[in-house]
Amino acid sequence: MTFLGSENEAEILRLAFNEEWPIGTIAKQLGMHRSVVERVIAQSQDIAAVSLNRQKLVVNHLDFISETLKKYPDIHASRLFAMVKKRGYEGRSQSHFRKIISDIRPKKAQEAFARLTTLPGEQAQVDWADFGKLTVGKATHKLMAFVMTLSWSRTRVVN
Repeated sequence: MTFLGSENEAEILRLAFNEEWPIGTIAKQLGMHRSVVERVIAQSQDIAAVSLNRQKLVVNHLDFISETLKKYPDIHASRLFAMVKKRGYEGRSQSHFRKIISDIRPKKAQEAFARLTTLPGEQAQVDWADFGKLTVGKATHKLMAFVMTLSWSRTRVVN
């Protein structure tokens, strides 16, 4: 699977908005399907519209928000809302502010992982648990448990 790449996206946007080429021409010249070109153009228009509409009240506070997000990338939007409110932000909707922050917040790199799949009866995980000592009459016994989890069905067996 190949990814489009920022150079190709930039070229699509340049041809669509600066050169005013039709979608079919862009797709043919770049060797792409027209749905890919349509998607890139639609995403760019959505991002532009969202960022213009949502950031009207936040424009004066963008520097502070950006600096805070650089220092504390995991800070909650509700905490930022309170901090910006103290600095004169006039917006009232906290949920609206969260949407703005989700657009501004630096995206975390996604981790790749391989999902483990097993067939029935192929694998199980086993563990022992020690619960101390139990006195029955005059005899003292260790109280232990054997736990087995079947990988395919997640069924647990405890003895």
